[in-house]
Amino acid sequence: MKKTLLLISFLVLSQSFFGQEFIQQWKKHINDGKKLYLNEKYSSAIYEFKKAAEIIPTDTLAFNFVISCAQFTKQAKEAFWAINKLEKLNFNSPKSYHACIPILIENNFSAENIFTLFNSAIKKFPNDKKLQFQALQFYLKYNLTDLFLEKIKPYLIINPYDYDAYLLLINVLNEQVDDSTMGLNTIKKAQQRFPDSLSFYKMEYSHYLKNNNFDKAQNLIENLLKKHTKDPELYYNLALLYFEQEEYEESANICKKAIELNPDYVEAIYNIGTFYYYQGMMYNSALSDMTVDQYKEQGKDFQDLAHQYFREAKPYFEKATKLNSTDLDAYENLNTISILIENIESNQSLDYDWSAEISQSLPLSLSDININYENSSNTLIDNSKASLFFKVSNLSDSLLTNIDILINQPITSEGLSFNNSLKIESLNAGDTIQMKLVLNYNQKGGNVTSIEEAEGAQDKLRLYAKSNKQKISDLQEISLDISRNQNTNISSVTENLNFEANDVSNNFLITIGINDYLHWPPLNNAVFDAMLFKNELIKNYGFKPKHVYELINTEATHKGLINVLIKIKREISKNDNLIIYYAGHGFYDEELDDGSWIPYDAKEGNKSEYIGSTLLVKYLSNIPSKHTVIIADACFSGSLFIQDQNHKYESNNDKLGSRWGFSSGNMEFVADASVGLGSPFANSLLNFLRNNTKSNLPISEVIKSVSKEIKSTTNQIPIGKPLAIPGNNGGEFVFYKTLLH
Repeated sequence: MKKTLLLISFLVLSQSFFGQEFIQQWKKHINDGKKLYLNEKYSSAIYEFKKAAEIIPTDTLAFNFVISCAQFTKQAKEAFWAINKLEKLNFNSPKSYHACIPILIENNFSAENIFTLFNSAIKKFPNDKKLQFQALQFYLKYNLTDLFLEKIKPYLIINPYDYDAYLLLINVLNEQVDDSTMGLNTIKKAQQRFPDSLSFYKMEYSHYLKNNNFDKAQNLIENLLKKHTKDPELYYNLALLYFEQEEYEESANICKKAIELNPDYVEAIYNIGTFYYYQGMMYNSALSDMTVDQYKEQGKDFQDLAHQYFREAKPYFEKATKLNSTDLDAYENLNTISILIENIESNQSLDYDWSAEISQSLPLSLSDININYENSSNTLIDNSKASLFFKVSNLSDSLLTNIDILINQPITSEGLSFNNSLKIESLNAGDTIQMKLVLNYNQKGGNVTSIEEAEGAQDKLRLYAKSNKQKISDLQEISLDISRNQNTNISSVTENLNFEANDVSNNFLITIGINDYLHWPPLNNAVFDAMLFKNELIKNYGFKPKHVYELINTEATHKGLINVLIKIKREISKNDNLIIYYAGHGFYDEELDDGSWIPYDAKEGNKSEYIGSTLLVKYLSNIPSKHTVIIADACFSGSLFIQDQNHKYESNNDKLGSRWGFSSGNMEFVADASVGLGSPFANSLLNFLRNNTKSNLPISEVIKSVSKEIKSTTNQIPIGKPLAIPGNNGGEFVFYKTLLH
């Protein structure tokens, strides 16, 4: 009996001792998690809170903290895990649902799981207004418009002064239901409910503008400005109205008032740049359309005006790109302006005085100008050459020395390059010499800056002849026939082109390989791997060289990467596919869960010069491809992948659009190897593609096989799955093998 009592006492004391130890461990994880949370290290904090929950599984505090952290890291998977744990514990507070549900909605979590969660939450808290409103947002996010309209009517009866609910309803009526009358009536009702709110008056203005009722729109805005003189958005809306009516100068002046009130109003800044850009392009296009005689008479004035407007536009586009670094149109306009200014200034530097022709005969003459194209189509096609032939004659009665033949383009043609200055040491009186100039046309070369072509402008060259200490003595011109890629989808500053592509799809490829960095340590195999990947796709998977863009070392600058995305945006159609392969340095920000690619010219530590994964995806959201695949032998952002483990896609179905990512690792540096041996990731990928015997190979199968090998042979953990960005419609890209061994 005494032994039994001693044993029981020992067991009680032991349980108490170990229980205290468990509590101390739990407290440590909770306290460590709180410290990390306060220091905004949310991913690390989640780890600590989950450890605490393992020790005490009934600990609701840890689960709620995980949800709070997931709000910042956008880790929908973690938030869903925590809310499920709380539901099993019958945790009786709606605040956890309030915090968790938006994370799931914003990160494209499974609609079925969110719907089930809503049903559970509303059943527990049927009168919770916030949950009901979140349900309305959920219906809209997942295109359940009819259900939204059904639920919002009783909601507004119970909550007649819910400002945000009216905003939601009006947007749905105007944009999705397109019921003009009901939309305007709802706007009027909202104005009665909230007479001091400008938002609903601005919606009324937008309604009039959408229905081309410009007079009512203008009257409304001008009346509002009498009361609200400090509202930049009102000025901007009025500027848009004038812009619609082609009163561009007045529109720009009103935009300037908006910028005075809000110096960072990016839309107004962009529009002012666009106005000056329009004016510059108008005069610049006219320069190309002029005859030689017209150019002699008016060319200088038109050049000066084009130059003035482009100079005025440039700082506005520069600021627009700083405020919104993902705006490819602003970058393209800035590129165009910079090159056109350079071209105009080159022309302006020519020393000429056409009035001299009236008083004296020309000492030099240009004649017999013609172009010999190297192909049978008699056009300059991509990656081709042509030869310009012409004769230079000395019409004077004396020897002429140091003769310059200057060649320029009235309108810069993207991808066209040539020597713009030829020299003749001497030419005897009465003699004639035959000259030749080689023209190279490469529409997608790495060093070609992507610019917007002037619509309708003629492609031509102008030739100037001058001798030592003399002004221009002859000017001639010749038109070029340039065959540009017609499969284009440009968002022009002047209009949107509605291009209906045919059913034929093209595979576009961007390969980026950087070994020799300007400010980072060199790599051994990035260029080697990128070139092998490109060659494999061309040789065995039907990729055509004309659709391949290659950026190697010095070509892969920050500007070069943006340029190539602008080019792709212009060329690609909704039926085409895009693969981007990157091999180079990566930088991984653990707390933000954002990986960055390092351009050739980026300085170490200057993150603004990196290409972040999040930023890259924003660029790609503007490219209308059917399938986009990013393959990166560097780190990538885990938060950009769809987090829902139950997310479904149709295997081997390339009829549905998709967006996929495949990264060699989620870390700052991934494995390299000795020069010429290839990185482990690239070797595995290339070997799998080379040894493939299937006629069609889905990207998911490539990811599965390569990931398995990399995990078993290295410390890297590849990430590969669909990306949570627009255009991902549940399909996947498929490699079609053209040559089976």
